[in-house]
Formats: sequence, C-alpha cells, structure tokens
Amino acid sequence: MSLRIQLLLVSLLMLVLPWAAYRYVQEMETALREGQEQALLATGRAVALTLANNETFFPTDKGTPLQQPLYAGLLPHPITLDGYTDDWVNYPHEYRHATFGSGNETSATLRYRLGLREQTLYLLLEIEDQDKVYYRPVESRANGDRVVLRLVHGEEKFSHYLIASSASGRFNARALTGYRLDQLGALNYRISGHWLETAEGYRLEIALPLASAANGLDFFYIDIDRDTDKRLRWQGTTRWRGTGAATPLVHPSPQLSTALETYTPPGHRLRVTDVQGWQLAEQDHRASAAARYIDQQSQNLWDAALVRIVRWVLGEQGKRSPIENRSGQLGGELMNQVLAGADGSDWYRPQRTDLPVILAAAPIQREGRIVGAVIVEQSSDLVAALTGLAFTRLFYFTLLALFVAALGLLSYSSILSWRVRRLRNAAENAVAADGTIRDDFPRSRVPDEIGDLSRSYADLLDELREYTSYLRRLASILSHELRTPLAVVKSSLENLQQLREGESIQAYVERAHDGTERLGRLLSAMSEASNVEQAIQTGESELIRMDELLASCVKGYNSVYTPDRIALELDVSGGAAQIDGQADLIVQMLDKLIDNAVEFSPPEEPIRIHLGRSEETLQLAVRNRGPLLPDHLRNRLFDPMVTVRDQREANPHLGLGLYIVKLIAAKHGGAVEARNLPDNSGVEMTVRLPASS
Repeated sequence: MSLRIQLLLVSLLMLVLPWAAYRYVQEMETALREGQEQALLATGRAVALTLANNETFFPTDKGTPLQQPLYAGLLPHPITLDGYTDDWVNYPHEYRHATFGSGNETSATLRYRLGLREQTLYLLLEIEDQDKVYYRPVESRANGDRVVLRLVHGEEKFSHYLIASSASGRFNARALTGYRLDQLGALNYRISGHWLETAEGYRLEIALPLASAANGLDFFYIDIDRDTDKRLRWQGTTRWRGTGAATPLVHPSPQLSTALETYTPPGHRLRVTDVQGWQLAEQDHRASAAARYIDQQSQNLWDAALVRIVRWVLGEQGKRSPIENRSGQLGGELMNQVLAGADGSDWYRPQRTDLPVILAAAPIQREGRIVGAVIVEQSSDLVAALTGLAFTRLFYFTLLALFVAALGLLSYSSILSWRVRRLRNAAENAVAADGTIRDDFPRSRVPDEIGDLSRSYADLLDELREYTSYLRRLASILSHELRTPLAVVKSSLENLQQLREGESIQAYVERAHDGTERLGRLLSAMSEASNVEQAIQTGESELIRMDELLASCVKGYNSVYTPDRIALELDVSGGAAQIDGQADLIVQMLDKLIDNAVEFSPPEEPIRIHLGRSEETLQLAVRNRGPLLPDHLRNRLFDPMVTVRDQREANPHLGLGLYIVKLIAAKHGGAVEARNLPDNSGVEMTVRLPASS
C-alpha cells in the first residue's frame, strides 16, 4: 500500500469532526431546552397561583370526590340526534363501560360516551342485547327494554326519567315516581334523543341541558327478556336503588377556558385539570408557532432536509409524552408527581423527525390542599431553529475543513511520496556499473526524518567511498612500497648469478638483506593496526594514574632520544589525573605521538608533553616545532593510509600511526585532534580522555 493511500486512510479519522459537531449541537440543544423548561415552569407556577385564589373555578367547599366521575369532553362538531356515530368520529374520548350491574346473570352490556357542546350534554349509549324486547305502551305494567336517567334536583333529591321506545325513532323522556318503572309521569321535552336498533342491540343518542346534570348524573339500562324469569336485570353507572350521592359530572369549564386565554402566549398550550387529573380547560396557541416554523423551513429546504437526514442517520429516536391522555383524564408519572404536590418538567418527541415538545406542570394548591394542576406545553421551534442554524453552519464549516484537510493531506502525501521515490532512485543509482560509488547523492536540507535519512545515506556513502579509496590507496601504496625492496633483492640475486670469480659477494648480500628487512617492516606495520584492534576488543580496563604513567614513559624516551629533549608538563591540580583503560594501549598511543613529533621536528628541538584537566576531562597534548599541517589533510590526518611523508624515504610509512592513535582514543571514550600552534611554529596533537573519579 502506497504512502499516499495510507495517509488518505489515516485522514478518515477526521470524519470524527462532523460527529463532534453534531454532539456539540446536541449539547447546545439540551442547554436551551433546559432553559425553556425553566421558563415554562415559571409560567405554570404563575398560572397555578392565580387560579388557586379564584373561588369560581375551584370552590373551597368542594372536596375530593370519592368515586370515579363521568367526564364529558368538548365535541368538535354539532350533534344530530339520529342514532348514528358519524358525528362522534373526531371525538377523542373513548367509550367507557358501565361498572355496575346485576351480575353475571345479565345478558346485556352497556358502554357510553359523554360530550358537551354549547351547554348541552350529549350521551351516546351502545347496548349489546341479543334478546331485544321493545316497550309496549298498551300494557299497564312495566315492560320492554328501557333506559333510566337519574338526576339530582335541589338538596340531593333524585329525579328519575324513563326512556323507552316501541321502535327505532325519536323519543322524549318521561318522569318516573321514584324507582317504580310502572308509574309514569309527564313528558320532559328538554330530554330528547333517538333510539336506533343495531345488529348487536341498541344505540341511543340523548341530549339534555347541562344545568340539569350539574349536581350529578347516573343512567341505567333495564334489560327485559322473553323468558319466564321476572327478575330485574340492569347495567349502570352506579347501583340501582342506591342511596349514596350521584355520580359527579366533570366537564371543561367555558369560564376557565376564557380565563386561560389571557395567560396563554403564542406558541403555547395550557391545560388545567382537577385533583384527579380530569381536564377542565384548554387553550392551544401552537398553530401560529408551527406555521412560523414551517415557513422558516420552507425558505431553506436544503438546510431543513439536511437536519432531518442527519437526525435520522444518527438515530435520534422519538420519545413518548410523559403525560398520557386517558379519555379526558391526564395521567402518567409526571402527573402523579404534580398531583402529589411537586412541580416538574420534561420533553418528548412524537416521532424521530418531529420537533421536540417541552412541557412543565405545577400543582394548584389552596390552604395546603391540592385542588388541580396546570400543564404548559410549547413546541421548541425556537430551539430547533437555533440548533438547526448552528448545525448547518457547523456542517458547512466541517465540510470545508474536511475538504481543505483532504487537499492538504493529498498534497503533502504527494510531496512525501516524491521525496521517498527520489531517495529510492538515488539509492539505486548510488553505485556505478564499474563498482565505484558516485558522489552526487542528494543531501536534503529539510529538517525532518526523511531529510535525516538522506543525510545519513549520504554520510554512509561518503564513508564507503573513503573506504574504497583507502583500499585503492592501500593497493597502490603496497605496490609502490613492495616494488622497491623486491627490486633490490631481485637485482642483488641477478648480480650474484653473474658474479665473476674472485669478486666479493658481500655488497650484494647486504643489499638483499636490507630489502628483506624493509619487507619485514612493511608487514609489521600492516599487522600492527590489526593487533591494536584485537587488543581493544579483548583487553580489560584498569585504573591508570596518567601522571605517573607519563613520567615513566618520558624517562624511557629521554634514554632513547637526546637527553632532556622530551619535557613533561603537569597541570592537574583540580583533581586526580586518572582514567579507566588499558595501560599498554595508552603507552602505544603515546609512542606513536612521540615518534611522529620526533620525525617532524628539527634535531635538538624540544618536544613538550602537557597533561591538563578540564572539568571531567584529561587533556594530553604533544607539541613539537617543525612544518605546519597541510590544509587539505587537516581533517583527514587520522584516517588510514594518509601520510604527509615523502614516500621515497628509506623507512616505509603506510599512514597507520595516527589512525592507531584515533582507535586507542575512541576505545577509551575520548577523541584526538591536530592543529597548528598559535604562533605557527609547529604542530600540537591533543587527546581528550574522560577522567575517572
């Protein structure tokens, strides 16, 4: 895999930027939503405090009902009393079943719905009765299936009204005397309706004034079958012939709804419930905010679609409302919390791509008693607009950043690949066809790893070039050095072959002996460097006192050379002059330096050996007067096979002496350098060695 593709794959990590941007927008949306929840909660508390002080909506003497009330919601359409349910299609409240009856003996069931419109209470009764028996008015005794309404008049005085029909059609209720079904009174034209026979039984639509049921309402279905059993069978909202209070009727209050109009700002929905969670009033002003949001979205369809797609792809799920509407009764965990006396807030999202809805609920308290609750809702179109705007901007900025980063990485990878290929091509062409190393290897000046690699390759090739040059020089020097003594030996032998009788052979023998000695010295010089390298690898170090070692060596030098020609100068007062090393190698290094100084200095000129200390380093310097160092050899003087001597001298020189000095100094962790004296009177060779404590 190429370097460019690898960098492009690594650049895929930048795809985390859009995710991070989306997470940032989510966090911002959460913060805005929490702020909006607090604002809604403050609105709910203010409305709850206002309503708690109003006797009209929550009378003080009205206690908590002990039984489940009947709830009549607001009907969205006018009701035509015809027995059909098409007028009730959009009514949100479901059927409820009668919870009281004569037990399992009855063959009939009753379910019902109540609705309110313009101060008129409507009842929709669905009766399942397989044995349908119509009322026969010619008979004096009670007969036929029928419905009885029980209303409260005055101080808990019940009034009963009979609803019976001989066939499907309209009817008016007739007053009853108590619970006697056979004692009929006058017709009540204010209670009317329609009786319709269905395949399962009957369906009744009943209308009566709301005021007549203000204090409570109950209704019963009396089932009469065609068998000989004359026992009464019934289904109803309470017990037949019960003596308790009537079932209370709960319904939205028009006065309360009108009062909420003032407290409901645009884009909000306010609902008020009683202590059981039954909805008493509602004002919904969210349509204007929804229209405004839709208008904003329609102005920039691409941004809206982008937000919806990202929400869908990233799996932002819908969330159910914490408040449940159970046919007019609000429930759920949040409502239980509020009706227990603690306010709260939450949010929900009907579907994945819908706007989140924020709601807050506060209890209505009077004299320490909970009398109801206020629920405030608001569609977070403002939060959605702000987060949508922030998200689209972040998306575009992230897209631009990704494009710029990808372009930059592609350019960088192309340049990097070009540099690597250039280095590879140069490495492949570094060696010529004849085996010589070229000197045109590119040495990069860029301060990075590839630049370091190219410079390391260049240095390596320079060393190889110098080594091959050394090998070539070695062959040339050996050829030159060996040719002369061999020629001397050969000519001496030839002369000996041609020697006449009586001529002396001593001169020819001496010449041949000199030639063989010179060959021996050449071989010794060649093996000396190898012996030093072996000694460096196998020798053991010991603690060496350099001042004592130098003093001993100087005595030996003065006995070999002119007395007192070699002088020792010690300047090590700052610490002990000792090192860890091999004494024989140090002596051999000093021999090479002294031999070099004696050879290049004029006769009788003194040679000074100086030993000094600088911090943690010992400096051993050998100074002699004589010719200066050539500039072209100053940096190569310690390389093998480099010499400034005249090769025509009698003693052979292979240029290995200072090379051996360099090897011994490196073995002891030091370094050696050569320089001309400051007054240009001679040369100084300095060896720096680490001192031992």
